[in-house]
Amino acid sequence: PSNQPVIAMSIKKVRDISKELSSETFKPQMKIFMWDEEKTSLIGVDIVLTYSTTKPNGTRFSDTITATTKGKAGAVTFKFPKIKKAATMIVTLDSISLIGYEYNGEKNRNFDRCKAFSKRCPSIVLSFDS
Repeated sequence: PSNQPVIAMSIKKVRDISKELSSETFKPQMKIFMWDEEKTSLIGVDIVLTYSTTKPNGTRFSDTITATTKGKAGAVTFKFPKIKKAATMIVTLDSISLIGYEYNGEKNRNFDRCKAFSKRCPSIVLSFDS
């Protein structure tokens, strides 16, 4: 076992980059940027999210999606299934991991005036605002 100290990491930024597809539908998308306690962007962070929505017929739909940060910005884009504009996509965090790092959600930056995926704001709602 190594005696390397564990470095804290957190979410630097969450951006809602949802796209309008038609007059009826949109594609919920979000971009997550990761960094460490030294404010260095992190590549190779595995992020697992669960998303859920209600279909027009009233049935709930839920699934998980996994992606890894890359590039100089330490960012990853999550693309969710298209939904009706009247619906919302609720996204929750399952896990964030990178060897040698420990995730600290209380250090996350705000999304919509609340720390993203923190104890106080465990989910993010993606909706279409015309």
